[in-house]
Amino acid sequence: LRALTGEWAITESRGYLLPCSLVPGVKVICTYHPMKINYEWKLGFAATMDFRKAVTEAKTPGMPEDKRSLNAFPSKKEFTEYIGWLRNAHEGPIALDIETTPSGHLDILGIAANQYLAQSFTFVSGGKARYRPDDELTLWRLLGKLFKEKSIIMHNGLFDMASMWHYLGILAAGYDKDTMMATHICWPETPRSLSFVSSICLNVPKGKHTSQSMPTLYNAEDAANTYGCWEFLSRELDKLQGWDTFNFEMQQVWPASML
Repeated sequence: LRALTGEWAITESRGYLLPCSLVPGVKVICTYHPMKINYEWKLGFAATMDFRKAVTEAKTPGMPEDKRSLNAFPSKKEFTEYIGWLRNAHEGPIALDIETTPSGHLDILGIAANQYLAQSFTFVSGGKARYRPDDELTLWRLLGKLFKEKSIIMHNGLFDMASMWHYLGILAAGYDKDTMMATHICWPETPRSLSFVSSICLNVPKGKHTSQSMPTLYNAEDAANTYGCWEFLSRELDKLQGWDTFNFEMQQVWPASML
């Protein structure tokens, strides 16, 4: 992996398309060594999916174009207009992802309109609020209306929803889709992190390394990837006839969030 791509960590890189640093125009997918799978059989699923992706990707040359439009630094005006567009003109669900401070307060919020379009907005920077209380309150009131009106996709949304309810008094009443829960139903033996699920469901660049250096971009990526993963997983639920189980699990979210 290091010789072909310059990357070091197999676990973080596996399943993602990587450009080859030795031969320009060649793409690489890495996966676990067969001996490691013999030692840890649970890794076999990921390796199988990686080989399937490799077979598919071998049919086309070069890295695929990253079609995502991720606005990681919108102004307050841009973000307000984005919320208005989502409320009044956008059709279909939205995907939501939040980041919190060590004390639990929300500092970054990302919303995706689809798997290619997302914005991430920062409320707290360097431990300090970016806006006056009345300006921030205006935004949260708009977001509260959006979260009631739209169907919402989240990954481990129980945490996100409960955090907003506890710290802000905003209930994401539209939350009815969850990619982590769908993963648990479709592939119960696999890891459930969004990074892992994205490596299986999507052809997007590896982005987890941006969580510290560019947290807003990381947040926007997560929101867009959550949307894309849901579209993939909903088709898997169709194949497995797993909707009854999914809907039952989602019904448990609301009492659990109040604990």
